[in-house]
Amino acid sequence: IHANLEALTAVLEHLDAQGSDALVCLGDFVGYGPDPNECIDLLQSRLQAAVVGNHDQADKSGGHSLEVFKALAHVVVMDQPGWYTHASAPELGVYAIPYREDTNEVRRLLGTIPEAPASATRRLLLLHTGFDGARTGPEEYRMASELSAGDVPDGFDLVLSGHYHGPQWMDERRRIAYIGATTHQCWGDCNQPRGY
Repeated sequence: IHANLEALTAVLEHLDAQGSDALVCLGDFVGYGPDPNECIDLLQSRLQAAVVGNHDQADKSGGHSLEVFKALAHVVVMDQPGWYTHASAPELGVYAIPYREDTNEVRRLLGTIPEAPASATRRLLLLHTGFDGARTGPEEYRMASELSAGDVPDGFDLVLSGHYHGPQWMDERRRIAYIGATTHQCWGDCNQPRGY
């Protein structure tokens, strides 16, 4: 946990240097990441939104560890599929699909996305899911039988996903990307670069 908190602090310092004014977490905040109770002080003024990942889920009933962030009025916790907007950026429409164990369910949800809010002149899709061909460990190991870039509908300016730990583009258009992880999360990450 100590290394994760150090990495999170370094990320926040880098974002400050870049002039960023918002932070979005795309899941697996616990399990692999730091305990939300230990880093809430670090994030309480910066975190704007969080998507629930598989390691954040307490059980199959829908309970999750990101509930703690719902106490912060400026944080949007995306724990159900749907459109989300934030008061600080009403022109940005965000459609989120938190982790679903069944890839076919994610595919179905992608195929039934309702129309964006009228105020959303820019659109962002946030996921926590697997994509076919994603690099998940040693360079020669790639996932198969998951979503493909063709499953993602047009109409989004950018598509970002959590779930796998290596930052990487998933399509030739460079529209779909894994955001990566700040630290090595499991043995499969050994000797793999970290980043975000």
